[in-house]
Amino acid sequence: MSDASLEDRVRRLEDLEGIRILLARYAAACDDNYNQAKVASLFTADATWDGGPALGRYEGREAIEGLFAGASATFKWGTHFMICPETEVFADGRGARGTCYLLEACTIEQDGRREARWLAAIYDVRYAKEDGEWRFAELNLDLRMFAPAATGWVDDHTDALVLG
Repeated sequence: MSDASLEDRVRRLEDLEGIRILLARYAAACDDNYNQAKVASLFTADATWDGGPALGRYEGREAIEGLFAGASATFKWGTHFMICPETEVFADGRGARGTCYLLEACTIEQDGRREARWLAAIYDVRYAKEDGEWRFAELNLDLRMFAPAATGWVDDHTDALVLG
């Protein structure tokens, strides 16, 4: 049994639920044709979104909004499955760190051709609580697979993805 008070334990559970809801809202905003305003509202003003070499690094809410404004040019449809989030809320209750798996079925368009794809990644996330609401302070995406649905990922699961 934890030495933490019942009040502290309930607060921690509420924080974890708030972060789970944040992840769900992020997935829903992405699935809403990469709704840039909704996505951006989920980040702190000085947040970073880092998709590595394939997707780039964006610093600040405005830059993140710009990224998602252009995402629908490549990603024509997608459904984000946020799986197995693991989160540690810091003792001060104002910050947290965690990971979450992403599995996404999507349709992309490149060079005028549409293709069904599977995307798998791991998010490494730093969260911040602002005015009682959880937001992303740092979201790092480790892209593990971006494979054509028609042929799968056995032979080449790292097919290039470049936005813009």
